[in-house]
Formats: sequence, structure tokens, C-alpha cells
Amino acid sequence: MPTNEHETPLDLVRLDPSLPGWVQAAVLGDATPAFDHAELFDPNIRPSTYQGDALVVFRDKNKQAVHAIVFEIQRDRSLAKLASWKLYIGHLEARFGVQAALVVLVPDRATADWYDRQIAAQTGSGALLRPRFFIPADVPRILDERDAAAHPARALFADLCNLDEDDLNCDVDAEDVDEMFPAMVAALGQLDPSTWAFYDDEIRGRLPAAAQARWEAFVMTTAMGPRYRTELYNQIDATAEARGRAEGRAEGRAEGRAQAARLLLTLLEKRGVAVPAETRQLIMSCTDSDRLDLWFDRAFTATTAEDIVRAE
Repeated sequence: MPTNEHETPLDLVRLDPSLPGWVQAAVLGDATPAFDHAELFDPNIRPSTYQGDALVVFRDKNKQAVHAIVFEIQRDRSLAKLASWKLYIGHLEARFGVQAALVVLVPDRATADWYDRQIAAQTGSGALLRPRFFIPADVPRILDERDAAAHPARALFADLCNLDEDDLNCDVDAEDVDEMFPAMVAALGQLDPSTWAFYDDEIRGRLPAAAQARWEAFVMTTAMGPRYRTELYNQIDATAEARGRAEGRAEGRAEGRAQAARLLLTLLEKRGVAVPAETRQLIMSCTDSDRLDLWFDRAFTATTAEDIVRAE
């Protein structure tokens, strides 16, 4: 049955198909051809029903294939994989006329060693494998916010590998986890809202309770905080739903505006933005829903209350 440990890295490959190439070059130290872009290839190996986890083709600026990678997430030990991996490699090499690498994420060294022994024992096989195995602990953390923003899938993959010590067999001190927060937020900021929410849940799910609380507190200090599944985000959703039910009723619209004003002030308080009394009164007395929405949008990034209520 698919698990998050299997599916999340593959979701990140779908987000950025060049991720396996980065793993091969940056994590495993292999020399790889220069390329212009990477694209996912159909993972179904026909005519049988075999399906690889992720097959990636790397192309140059003229769209010619220069490299290919079979990227597998292998959580257990399976002799059958030795045969299917050969199919995946052969399929890519025959289809595109390039050498294809086999890059496999396994949970621990013991699993990698087991596969190496099984492959070494296949002395009579006409098709030998040369997989490049790596474990989560091999992947270095990405702490630079600019790098994370430029390559969000790489940053999330690398830092998720370093989050859950028990499940992913990484050795990261509790204090070190907090150092990853800025880069992870920078990476999340490049994603669409539904994907933000998914990876926010994934990050929190891999953190122990104390670190979860620190993560949520950190996120709420950023302009992105209210976009996540925090209590404030839930309140905003509830307000939107209440506004929809009250549409067409004057009393409901008035209450919706008042609640929006209160949420706006709550957001500013959470972000530590001081609100003078006259500005607070201006916000609470506003009867223009569009203006309140504009102010609310500004509140995510504004550094002063005056920036929020400034004239157009």
C-alpha cells in the first residue's frame, strides 16, 4: 500500500522533474550531462503492467534527450525489483538512445547493502544492474532561503529527509530542526495554496509535538502564516462561509464586515504590527467590504498600520 514515505518524494519529482538529477549529482556525486530542462516520461513499461515510480528524461535546448533517470522509492526488500528495474532502464535507453541511471532511495544502509549483495550474486544474468542507492541521511539540508525559493522541490525533499529521525533514520538534533524553518517557509511560498497546505501538513506530521508548536509559531510570524491550516486560517475560512450564507441579507453583511474587521486586527496583532487608536476605529467603522478585503490582503506584508489603510 502506498505510504507518505513513498509518495511524498514522488510528488516532489512531479513538482520538479529535475530533482532526481540533483540527487544524482549533488547527493551521489555522479558526473551528469548538461541539460536545459527535464520532463517526466510515462512510467508505465509496456506491454506488461510494470510501472516505475518516476522516469525522467533530461533534454538540451534543442529538445534532444541527453540523459535519463529511473527514480525509485524502495521501502522494503524485493527480489522482483531486480527484474523490473532492468525493464525500466532498458525501456528508457532503447526509447531515447541515452544511458539511463537508476537512483534509488532506501530507508537504511542495511537495505542498500542487501540489494548490492543480491545484484552481485546475479553472475549469470545477461543484464546487470548498477543502481545508485542513497538514504535520507545522505541528503544535505538546504538552509539558504534563496536556494529554497529557487528550487522549492529540492529544498522540501532535502529538509523532509532530515525531519523525522525515527521514520527516516536521520540523526538531527532537536535544535537543528529549527534552522530549517526559514528555508522551508521560503520553499512553501513558491507553491500554489493547495500544495502549500499539503506540505505544511507533511512537515508538521514528521515533527514531534514540541517542534510542531515551534513550527506553527514560526509560520505565524511570516506573511504566509494565515494561508496555512492554523486556527487563524480556519477562522478566515469560517468567515468566508458565513459571508456566503449571509449574502443578500443586510444584517448578515454588516456582521460579516464587522467580523472581517476583527480578523484583520487579530492578524495585525499576531504579526506584531502596532495599530493606533484612530486606525483601529477606522477599520472597525468601515462599511465597504471591498475596502476591507483590500486592507486584509495588505495586512499580510505591511509593516505599519498606515500602510494598510493608505489611500489608493
